[in-house]
Amino acid sequence: MISTESKRGKLVLLLGNVAGMVDLVALPLWISGLMQSFHLDPQQAGLQVTFYIFGVFIASVVLSPVFHRISPRLCATFGFALAACGFLILQAGSSSMLITSLAHAMAGIGAGTGLSSVHGTIGQSAMPDRLFAFASFGVGLLAIPFFVIVPRYMQDGGVQFLFAVLGILMFLAALVSAIAFPTPVALAGSGAVPKPLKHHTVRLSAALRRGVMLAFIGVALMATGQAMAFSFVDRLGAWRGFAPEMVARVFIISGLINLFAPVVAALLQRHVNATRAAMVALTCHAVLTFTAMHAVSYSLFLAASASFVFFIIFGHTFMFGLIARLDPSGRASASTPAMLMIGSAIGPVAGGTFVKYLGYPSLGIVTAFLALSSAACFFAISRSASGPTANGILNPRIANSGVV
Repeated sequence: MISTESKRGKLVLLLGNVAGMVDLVALPLWISGLMQSFHLDPQQAGLQVTFYIFGVFIASVVLSPVFHRISPRLCATFGFALAACGFLILQAGSSSMLITSLAHAMAGIGAGTGLSSVHGTIGQSAMPDRLFAFASFGVGLLAIPFFVIVPRYMQDGGVQFLFAVLGILMFLAALVSAIAFPTPVALAGSGAVPKPLKHHTVRLSAALRRGVMLAFIGVALMATGQAMAFSFVDRLGAWRGFAPEMVARVFIISGLINLFAPVVAALLQRHVNATRAAMVALTCHAVLTFTAMHAVSYSLFLAASASFVFFIIFGHTFMFGLIARLDPSGRASASTPAMLMIGSAIGPVAGGTFVKYLGYPSLGIVTAFLALSSAACFFAISRSASGPTANGILNPRIANSGVV
């Protein structure tokens, strides 16, 4: 039985996390491709991506409460295979918006099922924060070749080329999940068949339940602002009059910068309070998204647009570790895709609506407000969680694990 602490198990979780969260990388090209290939306006293109992300959200909401009763291996394999089929339908290029919408939703449900299985398993590992940081490193690693290669071939192949790449990624995630999906170390070490662990039946204290709820709201607000801003970076650059290669440079540099976000977070997790790290990251994100949306000069647009995702990845690493400590059963961790995707589902269509009626600069104001509101949620966690258990989770100098 492969353990979550083994190299093979970690690599499988890394690939599953990359496949499940690939929309966070692909959003700007996805939106731009739909607008150019299908001649959709920003609101319509955002709605199509929202169908996909809402599918991820639904799958996570359904799966996370019963995570301790299901087989993560089977769910991850089935989920990623279903997502691959959805992208295969999209790659075929149907002219029917109904089929396109249903295929987006199908792919999202599959990806959400796989991602919830991955996140729940990470949450049950010996050091969930470090393992999540490692898995997030894979997302940053993907972004570099993704933004170097995909935009070039989308010029000829359109958005169908993007769908082909996403379908192949989902198929690979399904394959490795079927072969080597890991088991939490507490089960793998005993050779037992996975079953509910003892702590699955332990009721959380009122303070910790409140902390999980505040974290859910905070991550959802963060994801909404991130999706609104990042989805339209490509179109914003074109609207500002920057050449396509200048906009592509933003994504390449962003990929390089984002690669270091989980590494920096992992190095600081033993020394920095999780809620404070989240609040600082969200404040920086608010400032940078506002700057990016209002920047007239290319240098300022490049600097702000290429760096604001760094703080989302950095902050989310701390948030995931906090959530895993608040509820060690893995159920809250399995719901993190829902936390992310409820915001990401709203983001593209809401962003497209703001762009359509108020213009791109309006996104800067809205996304900054959402990021600061998210920071307020984590501030509330630090104020409301009290007692030795909660303090041990929130304060790395008190907790024995010293990770969050």
